[in-house]
Amino acid sequence: MPCSRRRCADRAQLAPDAAAYLDRAAQWFRTDGGYIAEQSTRPNTLAVALGDSPAGLAAWLVEKLDSWSGESAFTVDELLTWITAYWVTGTIGTSLTSYTEPAVVLARVETPTVLSVFADDTKPEPRSYAEAFLNISDYVEHDTGGHFAAWAQPEAYADDVRRAIKSGGPSGSARR
Repeated sequence: MPCSRRRCADRAQLAPDAAAYLDRAAQWFRTDGGYIAEQSTRPNTLAVALGDSPAGLAAWLVEKLDSWSGESAFTVDELLTWITAYWVTGTIGTSLTSYTEPAVVLARVETPTVLSVFADDTKPEPRSYAEAFLNISDYVEHDTGGHFAAWAQPEAYADDVRRAIKSGGPSGSARR
């Protein structure tokens, strides 16, 4: 379920596009979310398997890099860079550990938040859904880019980080 690791919004109080998002996210979890169950319940088994087989590691990483990033987001050389970095450092196992940690659930984040939504991400949420959990000060939708936007769309990603820094401060007030 889309809210299994965080608080759920009351579906009856959501805007129609936010309720539709819950349906899309649930479908995504059914068809593409199996890796979450494996990484959160059996990370050590997966770490040994991926750490012992360069072909297995490549298949695992390329599948995610490709399916979560949109068409042609990565060149063959970039894919090989990702695979090589994990392989030579032996860090695939430690990259799985965040999935085993319990989620800290807040009722709502009141800190002014800039949310960047990249069209090819796994579950890009509409503003109306995000507003159930966050105090959105700016919502930026990008036509391209996905889950690895900092790599595939670095200029857009950096612009959004700059926007977030400019929009807040110690008191949380906007400084535009």
